[in-house]
Amino acid sequence: MIVSGIDSSRTRARRTEPGSAEIVRTAIVRVSEPAHLCRVQAATRELCRSVGLDEGDVFTAVIAVSELAHRLFIEGARAGRVELELVRRRSALLLEARAENAPPGAPSRIELSFRGAAGTLCS
Repeated sequence: MIVSGIDSSRTRARRTEPGSAEIVRTAIVRVSEPAHLCRVQAATRELCRSVGLDEGDVFTAVIAVSELAHRLFIEGARAGRVELELVRRRSALLLEARAENAPPGAPSRIELSFRGAAGTLCS
């Protein structure tokens, strides 16, 4: 089963701990074959656009997350999941992408910061 898009049960903003960042949106996408990269890209695009990032930032996020998924899962012929999370910080919006079931020793996480976008979000 492939899960893509925004998980509607987890789209409400929530505080992780007092004074810290706020999780705005999340999505989880399964990756096991090259065709699934399109789903990773679509979920990243939808997630970023849902909070009003401009198209340049959306493009940057899609490329970074696609490269992570390709490097860890497609090149290695492994199945896994990519979890995307948008986090609002005081001065920026942060996109975190984490890969589950990545090969040992491989970087399995990326963080992209979008300055100036944090003030444009709706709660």
